Amino acid sequence: MTKRRKPNSSRGAAPSPDETSRGVARPNSAVRTRRPKPPTGAASWPLVETLCTAWVPTLVVTAIAYAAVSHGFTTSPEYVHSPRLLGMLKRSFVVLVCLANRSQLADVFLAPQKPKTLSTLCWSHVKALLVAIVTNCAGAAIIQPSLGLTPQFAKTVEMVVPVYFSVEMAIGLLGVPERLIQLVVGFLVSWLKAVTVSTLVLQWQQYDGAHPVGFVLISTANLSASGLAARFVGHCHRSRRVFAPNLKVIRSLVETIGTAAFIGLLAHVANQLMTQQERQREATVLYYVVAWYTLNKYFKPPLRAVLALPFANAKAKTA
Repeated sequence: MTKRRKPNSSRGAAPSPDETSRGVARPNSAVRTRRPKPPTGAASWPLVETLCTAWVPTLVVTAIAYAAVSHGFTTSPEYVHSPRLLGMLKRSFVVLVCLANRSQLADVFLAPQKPKTLSTLCWSHVKALLVAIVTNCAGAAIIQPSLGLTPQFAKTVEMVVPVYFSVEMAIGLLGVPERLIQLVVGFLVSWLKAVTVSTLVLQWQQYDGAHPVGFVLISTANLSASGLAARFVGHCHRSRRVFAPNLKVIRSLVETIGTAAFIGLLAHVANQLMTQQERQREATVLYYVVAWYTLNKYFKPPLRAVLALPFANAKAKTA
C-alpha cells in the first residue's frame, strides 16, 4: 500500500498573511523595490539656496552702502583724514592682495609636479613675497606720479613684508579659515576704496598739472592696478610671453578702464555738488553709487561664498 506524498507547501505557495505582514521574503515571490522618498523640504532647497546666495548678499550690500553714506563713513573728515583708520584699511588691502595671489598664482609660486621639499617651499615663499610687493606697489607707481608726487616704495615694502608672513602664519599654522579672512578684509577694502575714490579725484582736481589722462590713470590704478599686475605676472609665467594681445584681453582691459573712469567721474561730480548747499542730496546719491560699487566688488563675492558653504556641505553629504 503506497503512501501519498504530501504536497510541498513551500513550493509555489502564496505567502500567508502573517508572512506578508512580517515582510518575509519568499523564494518565488516578486521583490518590490521602494523608491526612496525625497527628504522633507527638498523641493524648496534650491529656492532657499538661491535666496541665500543671490538675494541676501545684494540686500546686505545695498543696506551697508546706504548706512555708510548716510552716516558719513565715506565722506566725513573724521574718517577720511584719520591716519589710524586709513593705516588699518591699507593693511587690509595688502592682506586681500596676498590672499588673491595665494589662490590665483599658486602654480607660479610652486609648480604642482614639483616635490614639496624645504628648499622649494622657501623659494616659493620668496617668489610670493616679491609678487606681493610688486602688485601692492603697482597702484602707487601710477597714482603718485600722476599727482606730481614721488612714489614711496619703501613704505609699501615695510607694510607688505610683515603682513605677508602674518597671513601665511594665520592660514598655514593657526588654521584660520581663508574665506573668513576674505570676508573681513573685503569689507574693509571696500570701505578704503569708497574713501580713496573721492579723495584721489579731489587731489587730482587740486593738482596744477591735472590732465584728463591722469584722471583715468588714477581711477584705474586705484581700483584695478594690483589685479592687473597679478594677471600680468600669471600670464608671463604660463605663456612665457610678455605680451600676447587677443580680443578677450583687450575687451577685458577696456571694460576695466571704462568702469574705473566712470566711477571716478561719479566721485568727481559728487565732489562738485557737495560744495553747493542745495545740491548735496544729489551728491549723496552719487556717493552711494560709489560705495555700492566698491562693496559689490570687494565684499559681495566673499559674502556669497560664505553663505554658500552650508549648501555645499549638505550636497557633499547627500552625494
